[in-house]
Amino acid sequence: MSLAFQNKLNGIVRTVGHDGTTGSGELNRVGRKLFGRQWGGVHASDEVRKPSTSPNYAIYNLSARDATDGGTHWVARFAAGPGQVYWYDSYARPIGEIMPGVKGKDTDLAPSIHDQAIVAKDCGQRSLAALAVAKSHGVKGFQAM
Repeated sequence: MSLAFQNKLNGIVRTVGHDGTTGSGELNRVGRKLFGRQWGGVHASDEVRKPSTSPNYAIYNLSARDATDGGTHWVARFAAGPGQVYWYDSYARPIGEIMPGVKGKDTDLAPSIHDQAIVAKDCGQRSLAALAVAKSHGVKGFQAM
């Protein structure tokens, strides 16, 4: 899936217009364009919602809604169907460690070329790219990233 992910990431960066820090407005704009009615929006970590459609694509920030840090890191949630929730973190960390209490399966947590460099600020674009892979390649493609 590395080629599919890279292709999606390149397209997302072009659509967003940069490969730096993204805000919720930018991510919502691109998410609505890419996923239409299946877009679940952009939320804070303390606002995890049950998917309203299936499939459903959403992005969460690890910061809580009332955080004063302006947000820390974006992760992606792909809800393939009832009881089928998958998470992507560009640092390849288990979702239960970074968002305690959240249920779902992680994408492949083995170190890969998709891992974000610690100095990079493109976690929003990477999260959108992961969701775009899910849309085009389904659960297996999303998990294999």
